[in-house]
Amino acid sequence: MRRIIQFEPDAKFCLNPNFVLGVQQLSEFDMNFDLCIKGDEQFRHTLNLVSQCPEVLCILGHIGKPFIKEKIIEPWATYLKELSGMPDTWCKISGLVNEANWENWTPDDLQPYINHMIESFGFDRIMFGGDWPVCTLATTYQCWIETLWKAVSGCSTEQVQKLFSANAEKFYRV
Repeated sequence: MRRIIQFEPDAKFCLNPNFVLGVQQLSEFDMNFDLCIKGDEQFRHTLNLVSQCPEVLCILGHIGKPFIKEKIIEPWATYLKELSGMPDTWCKISGLVNEANWENWTPDDLQPYINHMIESFGFDRIMFGGDWPVCTLATTYQCWIETLWKAVSGCSTEQVQKLFSANAEKFYRV
């Protein structure tokens, strides 16, 4: 189940008691929850939501949409680390190029965010997301894949397999 929260004007939207109850009930149906958020306030409240839903596997989409274009890493990095401490949370690496400067981003702009995600979640709770066709606003799909491939080029074959396929199969039970 996915709910795009990022466009909600109220940063506390995800803490509405009915919304929290709905997310909690996903566990009764053996369903996971994909979080799509944007901004520090939404991230802070998402931590509260996830803490109220310990029986539900949750995955943070687009690694929480950090402010890459502005080169701002805090408080996103602190929130991501806190989220990673919740054992039933995962992180999807997707959409990074869309958070960078569309016209002149470089792989180096993305690397600190990728590194922090890997350091926070490890390779057992992260997965690749293509974000196609949205990623084509900032780059080609092929370039996005090559950028991520280069970013993890120093990782083991097992780690890369987890990132690009095995973890998605496990999380989504396919």
